[in-house]
Amino acid sequence: MLKLPISITWSPTSQFFFSDAALNYIQILHSELIAPLIKAVQELYNRIVGIEAAQNSQAREIASIKAENQNLKLENEAKAKEMAELKSRIERIEKALQAK
Repeated sequence: MLKLPISITWSPTSQFFFSDAALNYIQILHSELIAPLIKAVQELYNRIVGIEAAQNSQAREIASIKAENQNLKLENEAKAKEMAELKSRIERIEKALQAK
């Protein structure tokens, strides 16, 4: 039994508490709290599992995007190299044409 000082005001709104105003105490009915507490823990567990699943999914998506980004960077570098070679070739052709 939990005894509260007289200065604390309490207005129990559920079946989990029993109060006796004459004796100035409130008793918590622990047996009535077990089922709601278990239900609350189950709900929190399910939320955590859902959040972890979402995080794992996002982590896989991020890894996939990073791999795609890396491939695009390599492709871009190859295109830049090819473009530089083409520019050099065009410059040589233009010089050859101007020399004629």
